[in-house]
Amino acid sequence: MGHAEPTTAVEHYILEQVRGELADGEPITHYAAFAQMGGGGSIQSAVGAKGYLAALTPTRILMVETRVGAIEPLMENRGLTVIPRDQIQAAFVSGSRLVLSLNMGSMELNAQAGAKKHLPGQDAFLAEIVAAHGLSEAATAMKKRDTLRRVGSTILGLVLAGGIFAYRMHFGKAEVEVSCRGTDQGFECAAKRVSGGAKAHTCWDLVLTCQAGQRPAARTCVDVKNDEPVTVTLEDEDFKGLDGGCTEITDATVANMNVKVD
Repeated sequence: MGHAEPTTAVEHYILEQVRGELADGEPITHYAAFAQMGGGGSIQSAVGAKGYLAALTPTRILMVETRVGAIEPLMENRGLTVIPRDQIQAAFVSGSRLVLSLNMGSMELNAQAGAKKHLPGQDAFLAEIVAAHGLSEAATAMKKRDTLRRVGSTILGLVLAGGIFAYRMHFGKAEVEVSCRGTDQGFECAAKRVSGGAKAHTCWDLVLTCQAGQRPAARTCVDVKNDEPVTVTLEDEDFKGLDGGCTEITDATVANMNVKVD
């Protein structure tokens, strides 16, 4: 099997940079250009950020380190990173984002939007990764965690701007407030008695709204015994209905709260 025929100057450049690293009979199937992403899922900077010119083979991803260009991929070689595909535990693609779970950690990349003209097989590169590594239970679980982490980070930004969302309910001798905020891993909710002296058993739903219309929810119950808040952390497995089809969350709210007092 031969290499995918390079059709652009950038593809020819990538082939020349990795040719000496290829094993006998190891063909390149697709080419792509990526920008390095930070742990929070955002591109660390724009022009000049670390990028990669990548070649995909049936057994490896060979990545020539470069910088992100303003208009098109930069043809420069700052080193070579090789990822054996048998070290990819799971992968998923969300829009232009490629997230890889590797034996030694994870990697987040963003396909360079302006690269398709120079790398026409970039979408096929992503599709092959998903077909080979993105259909397992591990990949589905990773995508759910990533979705929750990203919305948590978004809500966290709203909280820091004063947009914390809360729900308060009075029942008999206790008034309880539940407030939730986003974290970089999901959500943190705190239940606090704001008036009255009775012990209160409080339950509520944290309801997310997905762009496609799904509304996954996490039901939580705690006992509030004094004026100190009781804090719980909610992760992906706590939400019923949160699956791979929920790729973007547009809203989150506290609902269906009830309070019982002793």
